[in-house]
Amino acid sequence: MPWAHCLQPSRFFRYALIMGLSATAVGCAQLSPYQTKPVDATSPIAGDVTSAARANLAFPRFANIPAAPTDVRAPGEWRKAVVITLRDKSVIETMAEANPASLFDAEGFAEKARARAAIKPGDATPAMSRQDSEAFAKALRERATPPPPPQ
Repeated sequence: MPWAHCLQPSRFFRYALIMGLSATAVGCAQLSPYQTKPVDATSPIAGDVTSAARANLAFPRFANIPAAPTDVRAPGEWRKAVVITLRDKSVIETMAEANPASLFDAEGFAEKARARAAIKPGDATPAMSRQDSEAFAKALRERATPPPPPQ
């Protein structure tokens, strides 16, 4: 086998090193992504782009970084808020398990609720008659005092 000498450890590593360095050199030879690209002259904003690219603008400095906010919760307060939220979650889940919502058998649910409440349909007070309602409204109108006149 004429190619078997390439698989010897020392030669193999030498060839691998040469191939790796060659690949790295080829990768570095590509154009820089930071190079200025030509502006499309047919673009409606070509003039604005060119003038903005040539403008001598000030670069931001570290002094421009705003100060750290002071109205942020401390870690202990966050921990308390998380504990309260998890406790509220467990309360809501317990309530949901105790009173399951169901879109089916509405009459059955109503019957069970009526049985628990022990209210019979005839126990409700009857509505007032029309004459009673009119007499009640008349009594309220007579008792009412008009507001004082505007000054």
